[in-house]
Amino acid sequence: MTEAVAVGIAGCGRVVERGYWPAIAGTTQLRLAGVADPDHGRRARIAPGIPGFGTVDELLSSVPLDVLVIATPPALHERVAVSAAAAGVRSIVEKPPAGNAEGAAALAALDPPPWIAFNRRFEPEVERLRDDHAEPGREIEVVLSIDARRWQAFEGSPGPLLDLGPHAVDVVCWTTGLPPRRVRCEPGRRGYQSFVLELDGAVGRLHLSHEAGWHELVRVGGATYLRRGGRVDRARRAATRRPGPLVATLRAELEAVGRAVRGVGQVDARLGSAAEGVLVMATLDAMALAAREPGTWVSVDDRMPACSR
Repeated sequence: MTEAVAVGIAGCGRVVERGYWPAIAGTTQLRLAGVADPDHGRRARIAPGIPGFGTVDELLSSVPLDVLVIATPPALHERVAVSAAAAGVRSIVEKPPAGNAEGAAALAALDPPPWIAFNRRFEPEVERLRDDHAEPGREIEVVLSIDARRWQAFEGSPGPLLDLGPHAVDVVCWTTGLPPRRVRCEPGRRGYQSFVLELDGAVGRLHLSHEAGWHELVRVGGATYLRRGGRVDRARRAATRRPGPLVATLRAELEAVGRAVRGVGQVDARLGSAAEGVLVMATLDAMALAAREPGTWVSVDDRMPACSR
């Protein structure tokens, strides 16, 4: 039997507690080898019995790792990724990869560059959309909403644009295979930030919220590829006691990373590259500017770092 991939985690926030830890615990292909977080109590609560360290450097120097999951606040992503690369450990960085496109470009410049955790690509419904999306000029609607109060992030929420925007932009770009060109903020649903994203041959309509409760929708024309959320769906999922979609997609993503670092087969095309992370962050930078000037088109190309053009 092949030895399980040794995974380390930097940062013990909600996404680790509710996502990465149960994802790793539910498969024999992965093994949580160690965690790093300055909060001792949080380390012990989220990963009991797992070697814990106050800093990433202590983790990297004390425990042999195959891959490091970087789930710290975005402002620390680059520094942690640099430490992992210097230690010869491949890493995967939680979204958003950085606070802006310049920070994402710094990640892409590392050797080797990290992967970016665009785990929505591992949703069967999103994969099916990518397979089906052949006609030019199609319009993709993506609605992502969570109740930030229910999630209760330890370090506070970055807001829906940086929290949910990376997934929404990546779903549109990855399923179409087209580069984004410009974006406009416009009036939308109550409680949502709404944007129109123009690509070379397609249009994305993105609706993001931290106020409207849990709701997810991906639709193209009259075809709905993904719909979940609401009280009934939450109650049904709680009753079945099955892992939620977050756990399932993170597990599939980490298993793909494990195969890649072990050199088993071809690298999974669903894994998000650091270069794709730069494009997503440039789009989010343009969206942030567009939100300050509603109705005005903002170029994505203009937000791309010079080294990435």
